[in-house]
Amino acid sequence: MSFIFLLAIASILVFRILTFAPIPVADDCELKEVWNLNRIDNFSGLIDGLDFYDEKPLIKFFARNFYPLLLSNSQILVSIECNVAERNIIWNFFRNWYGEKLDLNALPVSFLVQRFNGSVDIEQKIYKDGGELIREINVLEKDTGKIKFYYRKNE
Repeated sequence: MSFIFLLAIASILVFRILTFAPIPVADDCELKEVWNLNRIDNFSGLIDGLDFYDEKPLIKFFARNFYPLLLSNSQILVSIECNVAERNIIWNFFRNWYGEKLDLNALPVSFLVQRFNGSVDIEQKIYKDGGELIREINVLEKDTGKIKFYYRKNE
């Protein structure tokens, strides 16, 4: 019985260590809002839209089945204000932070980003719906459907 207890504690600690990334906020900036990732719809569409997973079926299997679980327990989206004119949002993907210069009060907004050294074009749309913040991404030139990340505000 104690082995199962220790295994559970060790699993939780390893998970937290692997996914922890402190929020990178400059000294003159202030956190405005923090949103926790609640759920992901169609995450397999992202995996299917990235060509480099085609040659690695085992990695593709784990990415499809375990990335959403790990992300929904660790990802946050943060609104940061550095001065009156500059607002940004940032979100983590495990230990890496990504962001855009935009104001969450000026939603909806759409923009194009390039990932994986410019080899993948992704269209992103961020909007609010029913008290949730939704970050919707679509891998261009692929017919995999839109992937939606639903965030709930951390009060």
